[in-house]
Amino acid sequence: NWAALQAGLAQVILLWVLLGLAAMVMAHVLRAYRWRLLLRAADAEVPATSAFHALMAGYMVNYAVPRLGELTRCPLNFRRHRVPVATSLGTVVSERLLAVIMLLGLLIVLLITEAGAMAELFAGATTKLETVPAWAWVLLAALGLGALVLVGRLWQRYRTRLDQWPLAQRLVGFLLQMGQAVLSIRRSDRPLALVLSSLGIWLCYVLNTWRGLLAMPPFEGVSLYLAFFLTAIGAIGMSLPVPGGIGSYHSLIVFG
Repeated sequence: NWAALQAGLAQVILLWVLLGLAAMVMAHVLRAYRWRLLLRAADAEVPATSAFHALMAGYMVNYAVPRLGELTRCPLNFRRHRVPVATSLGTVVSERLLAVIMLLGLLIVLLITEAGAMAELFAGATTKLETVPAWAWVLLAALGLGALVLVGRLWQRYRTRLDQWPLAQRLVGFLLQMGQAVLSIRRSDRPLALVLSSLGIWLCYVLNTWRGLLAMPPFEGVSLYLAFFLTAIGAIGMSLPVPGGIGSYHSLIVFG
């Protein structure tokens, strides 16, 4: 109903939209700051502006190809500041781990405060999974097990040759360097700043959702808790591998 949509948009209070935009910019600034802390722990120094620009370039790429933006940041760091790609990629993995921990924390809170709604959500997802025929699950499990066995056999047979192959040596070195960068989070000299910046990012997300609700007259005076609930529910949709959360995010927000 385009007429109803146009009428609804005409009621939007622009000031609240701008305040929500400010909250999102602050969230990205905090995320760039947190990434710099992780890079510093991995003995890589990147200016604040470069970290922010690389992060925003990654967001832009994500809208075209899901999750590719996380990889895009790494060559940008190498081109500008000669930070090894493996090191940058390791810090990106650490950052994703922090995001997963935060999301799990939000879901635990929702399971406590909104047990009924979460049960309904998971029940709907379970119902959809039940429509998949049993033979499909058996086939999927067989293919996965077969792939693991095949990889194991190939590794046993060609391991000696791979150890002598320069490309394989470079790949192993890359993975080891990346692993060291992931584990470098333990060496951070500012662990409290990592925790506070992570909390600050999600607080800004909640504030942005709240301002977005207040921008529409039907939600005038809505509580901050509803914004928290919608942010947590929407985060599930954003975590799925679709460009910009299109579809999954919106359906979960409507459900919420």
